[in-house]
Amino acid sequence: MRVRTTVSATTAALLILVGATAEADADAGVRPLPAPAGARQAAGIGMSATGLIHGVVLTDAGSRAVTWRGGERVDLEPEGVNSLVHEGNDLDQVVGYREVDGVRHAVLWSAGRRVDLTPAGAVDSAAVDVNNRGEVLVSSVDADDDRRLSLWRAGTWRTVVESPSAYFGSLGAGGDVTYTADGTAYLARPGRAPVAIGAGTPVDVNASGQVLVAAEGKLLLWSAGRTTDIGSLGGGQTHIPVSQEGSGPWLSDSGQVVGQSSTADGRSHAFSWQRRVMTDLTPGADSGAAFAVNRTGTVTVTEFAPVPKLSLWRRGTAEVLPLPTGGNPFGSALHPFLPWTGGTIVSTTAPESTAYEWR
Repeated sequence: MRVRTTVSATTAALLILVGATAEADADAGVRPLPAPAGARQAAGIGMSATGLIHGVVLTDAGSRAVTWRGGERVDLEPEGVNSLVHEGNDLDQVVGYREVDGVRHAVLWSAGRRVDLTPAGAVDSAAVDVNNRGEVLVSSVDADDDRRLSLWRAGTWRTVVESPSAYFGSLGAGGDVTYTADGTAYLARPGRAPVAIGAGTPVDVNASGQVLVAAEGKLLLWSAGRTTDIGSLGGGQTHIPVSQEGSGPWLSDSGQVVGQSSTADGRSHAFSWQRRVMTDLTPGADSGAAFAVNRTGTVTVTEFAPVPKLSLWRRGTAEVLPLPTGGNPFGSALHPFLPWTGGTIVSTTAPESTAYEWR
């Protein structure tokens, strides 16, 4: 799940900040994002409206949550403390977890401070999502192996669901929460009882309360009690190409869906779907995938073969981005409304990756 809001006065104010950042970063194009000495892997996972990229680096000491701005890296935890970022919002708040004595603790990193969000009684926890209202969704497990999804905001807690089978929580702009329990996808809206959507795993929820569900090789869009199978590119299989490099949003506030779908000749291609029309975004490729869509309908698209290629697609036009090194590119950290992206390039010959930013 990713964080989404509609364009508003808040966004207008953020545009001023973004403009200032863009002016300072006059060296537009592509640049590598620095990693600690000896790091083997680095990945940009998401980008805020102010251009802050959050991600992770992997060293011999373990994984480390980081952010980048203007090509400069900030380590959210010191060396030797395993930590991971899951999501961020437009207020430059980042959530995830840090390990203490081998136990994961849910964490919010905000304005240079760390806030421990471990629920009472939890023996394992992680903050899995955050929205622009500052609400944080925390997944936790207690000593009896019971699972709980809780919503935290400014020191106040609310339990969303408590069940041994509750997984895959995601958070919408207005406080909507999706999750899976006993193989069924649910939507829990503020002040209302959870609604069963159907079999499958919810992978995204937008500001309108529409929910994207993955179910047995299909993607289903649920909206106000009605479910639509978005179909395929002719091969019958459509899914979300989740990777360790991070990805999403898969569903925009306008109902646009992106991902990967099989073609009639057995290939896997990137697609964009909206208003019951699915468009092939990599028609000439052997394989490809779309990894994110933003509020303007811009999509990050990767072609894996025959030649690796990264592009930004919008309204039928694709802008191919420069690749400074060989490997498979993932534009997983797409700006919420500008044609900027961060991400990573994964080596095809070694278990190594480098984080990059494209503007």
